[in-house]
Amino acid sequence: MKTTILNKTRSLVTTALIASAALISVPEKAHAQEIRLTGPLAGAPAVRKLRLYRKLRLEVDPTISFTLLDQYRRQMFLGARVNYGLTDWLSLGVWGGVSSSLVGLDLNTDLTDQVQEVNASRQCASNPTEKNCKLTSVNLGDDFKNQVASMNWIAAPQITLVPFRGKLGLFNDIFVDADLYAFAGAGFIGVSERGECTLCTDERTFQTEDRVAIAPTFGLGFTFFTNRWTAVGAEWRALPFKWNTAGFDVAGEGDPPESDFPDGRISSEDRDFHLNQMLSISFNMYFPMDHRISE
Repeated sequence: MKTTILNKTRSLVTTALIASAALISVPEKAHAQEIRLTGPLAGAPAVRKLRLYRKLRLEVDPTISFTLLDQYRRQMFLGARVNYGLTDWLSLGVWGGVSSSLVGLDLNTDLTDQVQEVNASRQCASNPTEKNCKLTSVNLGDDFKNQVASMNWIAAPQITLVPFRGKLGLFNDIFVDADLYAFAGAGFIGVSERGECTLCTDERTFQTEDRVAIAPTFGLGFTFFTNRWTAVGAEWRALPFKWNTAGFDVAGEGDPPESDFPDGRISSEDRDFHLNQMLSISFNMYFPMDHRISE
């Protein structure tokens, strides 16, 4: 019995001594050790012999763009982008395009066709005093397609940033240089929309008029370099601004609630905010034709 008690006492003392030694040996502060590279790697950059596709080069890109999520009219733009690379990750330039609506190549959406089909079936031109025709006399002319708004041209000076670049592999055999870029700038848009009017039941008031809208523009894009001086690209662009896409009287002038109720005329108060979006495909050319290479 005495032997058992003596052994337990020795075990407790031993455990206490080990715990005390561990606490004493723990340092008060942790210090990181700085590792200095020596030899051929001293002062070397993270990447060597990097192909600088954009730095100090002029970029000229023919583009074709298609509008997205359109309510009444789908449009295609033929244009170009010109950039100059101040560095490989920063460029200044301008993008612009002309709409195919100027040569009649734009397409009406199914909603536009359905509105016009119902509008034509009512025959309001021959029955202007019919109740349903009187209720919509401010909003619908003989041909709804004539009052639908469109963007005729766009010009946008912009800044382009390239935060990511690398290689893409196809089938573990073909590798191409690629980058992801973001851009932002100011857009100047030539818009055709229904003109302002006070007595808006005459058929002549349903024709569109031209104006210039100013809006921010921004987006993202990918570039896939095919050789030293050419590439292909795809980008998404947004142009948010207010316009009256259908030519409808939806609001009035003055303070709410009057401004939320139609006032029987067409004005700037009838314009709604739209996040106008488009997708562009480009063929990129860089001059001079030979790119720079980093150290």
